[in-house]
Order: sequence, then structure tokens, then C-alpha cells
Amino acid sequence: MARRETALRNLSAFLEKGSEWKASADSIEQFAVALVNASDPERERLLADNKKMVTTELRDALRSQGRAAQAPGSYDRAIALLRLAEKLCEQLGDKAGIATVNRRMGDIFLEWEPLADAVKHYQDARSDV
Repeated sequence: MARRETALRNLSAFLEKGSEWKASADSIEQFAVALVNASDPERERLLADNKKMVTTELRDALRSQGRAAQAPGSYDRAIALLRLAEKLCEQLGDKAGIATVNRRMGDIFLEWEPLADAVKHYQDARSDV
């Protein structure tokens, strides 16, 4: 929680100026971290205010964050990050990205043992290709 508050405090000064994020490799990674640490309403606002940042690079950064969170005890967080990446893929019309995200969710559910959920995401991944 303290990490989230620090990240948002650092980000809030930038956003209060009404500035937009500029797309670069570093800013995309920082924006992904801001999204990961934001609450749902804050995340929606960030995405709405920064449409230029909704790119395949952001999708990749979020998938990486989801992969990093994929550890015992943090599966819920990894799934939440992958759902965000899935939403970005849908906005981008990226069917291959949606398939990859669903496969990764299937992998997590397979480890987590809700096997019915794993099968569903593997089937979704297969149908998205």
C-alpha cells in the first residue's frame, strides 16, 4: 500500500499540471507501473486521459508485470494485471495479444488449481487465434 501511495504521489504532481504522458520506452514502463499501482477508478482515468499511451508496448509492459507477479500467494494480482492487458488488447483489436493473455491466465489457473478456469482460458486463447 505504501508503494502505491508513493507512486501515485510522485505521479500526481505530473498529472495535476494537465500534462499528457509522452510515449517512449521509459515512459511506457513508468506508465505501466502507475497503472499497476492505481486503484480501478484511477486506472480508468489514466487510460482515458492518455489514449496515446495505449499501445502494444504498454500491453507488453503490463504482461511483464503480470509475469513478475505470478508467484504463489499473488495469483490474484497477476490475474488482475493480465485482465488489464486483455482490456488493452481489446481496445487495440489485438487478437493475438488476447490469445497470449488468455494462455497466461490459463497457466496461472493451472498452477492455482481452479482447473475449470484454466481450461476456459486455454479454450479462449485457442479461439482468439
